[in-house]
Amino acid sequence: LNTDQPIANNFISGSFLNATCGDFLDSEEPATGRVWLKVANSNEVDVDLACSAAHNAFPAWSQTSKEYRASLLTKVADIVEKYADEFSRLESK
Repeated sequence: LNTDQPIANNFISGSFLNATCGDFLDSEEPATGRVWLKVANSNEVDVDLACSAAHNAFPAWSQTSKEYRASLLTKVADIVEKYADEFSRLESK
């Protein structure tokens, strides 16, 4: 894939993966029609891989403490807050 745009792949089992079909969709800025991002064109196989990964991860996750889970959510919230302006800019494309 030759592209000047950033690529958004699937995140499954801790890794960024291309869609199994190898295709990408263009994400266009509505105001200009300019392609600004390529997104993995996920299909049923990709969804099954993600669901299987989540199912396999659940036993260990379910054994973690509520304090640990809360600390992870707090870290996510901190990151969202830190990059809120960037998220807003990207979301408005």
